[in-house]
Amino acid sequence: MRDMSAADVVSPNAAAIQPVAAPERIPVIDLLRGWALLGILTVNMEFFSWPLSYIFFPQQWPSPADTVVETGIKVFAQGKFYTLFSTLFGLGFSFFLLKGERAGKSAMGTYVRRILVLLVVGLIHGYLIWMGDILTLYAVTAVIMLLFRKAQPKTLVIAAVICTTLPLLMMLTGAVGGAMDEKTRIEIEKSTKENEAEFKRMSDSALRTYPTGTFTEVTRQRTWEFNAFWTYVPFFGPGVLGMFLMGLAIGRKRYLHNAADHLPLFRKTLLIGAGLGIPLSAYAVWGSTQTSMMGPSFLGAAVQTAMAFGNPLLAYAYASALLLLYHQAGWAQRLHPMVCAGRMALTNYLSQSLICTFIFYSHGLGQYGKITPKYFPFIILSIYAAQLVWSPWWLARFQFGPAEWLWRTLTYGKAQPMRLPGSEKYNVQSTK
Repeated sequence: MRDMSAADVVSPNAAAIQPVAAPERIPVIDLLRGWALLGILTVNMEFFSWPLSYIFFPQQWPSPADTVVETGIKVFAQGKFYTLFSTLFGLGFSFFLLKGERAGKSAMGTYVRRILVLLVVGLIHGYLIWMGDILTLYAVTAVIMLLFRKAQPKTLVIAAVICTTLPLLMMLTGAVGGAMDEKTRIEIEKSTKENEAEFKRMSDSALRTYPTGTFTEVTRQRTWEFNAFWTYVPFFGPGVLGMFLMGLAIGRKRYLHNAADHLPLFRKTLLIGAGLGIPLSAYAVWGSTQTSMMGPSFLGAAVQTAMAFGNPLLAYAYASALLLLYHQAGWAQRLHPMVCAGRMALTNYLSQSLICTFIFYSHGLGQYGKITPKYFPFIILSIYAAQLVWSPWWLARFQFGPAEWLWRTLTYGKAQPMRLPGSEKYNVQSTK
């Protein structure tokens, strides 16, 4: 893979920065986004359907099948897909920088507008649709990422590792402080019990409110939970920034621009990522059942360590497996629906929230707190299958998904052409 050269950068009189046109997109990146959507829906299903305390504290489910499904989701999915999605977000930032270079101008103004729009969409999503919104955190973290826009890949990887390990260092610092000082230990235990009690109050209220409450009551509950979400950002926000930076480094190295040139690297990543990621993730799930993660402890630090390394290892193993499959004969066409779903990632992410809150909240079927984990796979696969059908149908007629069109229109300050001319239909990238 060649590096950027002077020939890649056009003159200062070049055209202004524009949205990426369909023929210019890199299908394997959209493929990974489409795959991440399935994982995000899988992890979020329990958050849609049950209170937070049921997720963070061990539960006695009605049947062994419920426990098996929940454990499988936690080991193989939880933390892996937002890691992949965050990496792809950072990769997208590298494209913005490249477009700015090619246009002979800075992309920062466009980038800031894009992030502001994302922030507004995230706030609407978090306060009016579902409390588990990740877009607001992405928007805030993306501003911090600006500080690294000129960093070299090696620097970005080092910074990513530091960011990823910060939560476990915070946990370990608290545990050491509690072990060395009795007053600190008492304060930590008190804070941990208060956090657990708050989770319990929030969860009891959610069980009463979401399945039967009025819109005002549901909105009040959702606001309470969404605001509480931000108190825990210091523990997982640095990890999101770390994955942003890793994605920016991948973009700088251009590993996915011509993915076929890097298949040996993907094979190694698959073997190492799965070989280490699965046992680390399994340990993290087991460890989280043995100690409260609401406060610092040595076991909690060990769990954080396992998650900090296990999540990205397994996430990149999944991505590598999918990239290798895509480059097998015939698989590019078979995976085309997933590519299309990834092209409409924002639309599909928001639609997942709309569908699931309809299923579980009082304005719809009111099934909150009633459907146990053993039924999750049927709901997840039904929703995702519908998205795999509707995404290619939509993109055969339009250039963007509805949410993507709005995002681009507000970012660039003018209505983007929506209807797809017959000569510009999206084609699957050749694997030859």
